Amino acid sequence: DIICVMNRKRVLDNAEKAGHITHNERLITEGYVYLSMHQDEYAKDCFMQAFINTKMAPNARIEVAIAYFECSRYQQTYDILVNTLTDEAKLSDGYSYLAYSCRMLYRHEEFIKYLKKACEINPREALSVLKELFPDDCQTEDFVAYALKHDI
Repeated sequence: DIICVMNRKRVLDNAEKAGHITHNERLITEGYVYLSMHQDEYAKDCFMQAFINTKMAPNARIEVAIAYFECSRYQQTYDILVNTLTDEAKLSDGYSYLAYSCRMLYRHEEFIKYLKKACEINPREALSVLKELFPDDCQTEDFVAYALKHDI
């Protein structure tokens, strides 16, 4: 594991030095690597540093939430996104991840609420993130009706 982490850190260092990624993108990616290896404390350190550097910018919080989501950490994804995706924030990304996390956490009413929002404001993300919950021929504009009818 340590060799894998060191190799990935070296790749990230090189990408940052070459200007392909920002320092905060590097921190979030490094945190994701740690998270995927179940090294949660190291991941949290990276994520917190990115939060500090960006002054808790919503986009950074969404990226961290997606890292948790990709590691099937739905409670952490939910906790971050429910506090980030407020009506005042007027963001379009992240609602699909929040909807999916609600479903995995058996929060049906919230699942429907965020599914509607995701399909309305970012159907491309909704299709990408949520498609496995629906039949192949179901279009994003039909996701909510299908979810209600089939109680998914």
